[in-house]
Amino acid sequence: MSTVARWIGRLVKLVIGLLLVPPFLGVAAGVWRQLGEGAAGSKSFADWALLGIVGYVGVHLFVVQPKALFRAQHRLLSTLSVWLFGGQVTTEPPKGEKKSEKTEKGKGSAEGAQGSTLLVLSPYLIPLYTMLACVASWVLKRSLHSELLDPITAVLIGASLSLHWVMAADDLQQNRKRFPVDAYLLALVLIGLVSSVVVALCLPMAVPSFSVPGVFAEAMRQAHAIYAAVFGALFV
Repeated sequence: MSTVARWIGRLVKLVIGLLLVPPFLGVAAGVWRQLGEGAAGSKSFADWALLGIVGYVGVHLFVVQPKALFRAQHRLLSTLSVWLFGGQVTTEPPKGEKKSEKTEKGKGSAEGAQGSTLLVLSPYLIPLYTMLACVASWVLKRSLHSELLDPITAVLIGASLSLHWVMAADDLQQNRKRFPVDAYLLALVLIGLVSSVVVALCLPMAVPSFSVPGVFAEAMRQAHAIYAAVFGALFV
């Protein structure tokens, strides 16, 4: 690939990453608004989720980083991704060419021979523990009637989503050599956007008042307002 084509590709990735920031912020705002409208005991789901977020960040910064939990999720989702794609998205060296020492050592890990950007990013897109918290809440509500269930669920949702985002960003940061600035920005925005959409689709199981159409309507309003503000600042 020529240098010009490579730089054009990087520019396109950078532009796409910047264009996806408003939808990500819009979906996140929509999810937060819906959580704020759902009551969970003496507070809203958003209030309890905020406690979970702050609590996890405090533990991550001052106590321990639960890398084992994140790695377990990552390995499971990586295996599932390889199975779904049939191994066709991995990058194999041409016939007759020896695999590099780095590839051999990193085989089977997120940092190793997973090659394709699609396969590398796929495990970061799914906040598995947040999904499990929603499913567990849905199951328990059918057999357990407790005033503590909703607050505990909301705290777990906030903490698990915070774990996913913080550990994913930290993991990508440690592998910055594999990601130029354009690819790194695009990866972060895609992780935030896709994981937010996945969470929005799962939250009705845990929060009865949660409206997925309401999330996307709010996302469209917020994204439109950001696009309009940026366009106005640049061209008007």
